[in-house]
Amino acid sequence: GDTTLTRTNILVGEVWVGCGQSNMDMLTRLAVANDEALAAIVAAAPCPQIRQFHVKEGWRVADAKEIGEFGALVLPFGLRLYK
Repeated sequence: GDTTLTRTNILVGEVWVGCGQSNMDMLTRLAVANDEALAAIVAAAPCPQIRQFHVKEGWRVADAKEIGEFGALVLPFGLRLYK
């Protein structure tokens, strides 16, 4: 037909799943005060190629606005995979 569908901000590549018990819920913004390495990752944001999917909220981009809402245990792992 004559309908055009446009999609933007699409990434192609691997998807890694990080899941576990309640300790996986610790947010980066709550952990940075006690973790210098994690604080350095947050300070280096944005990392727009790193995304996190939250079941209730959808996809998040590791930018300055959202990186604090990433899981504190999976963000360093994701950054390491990206590099």
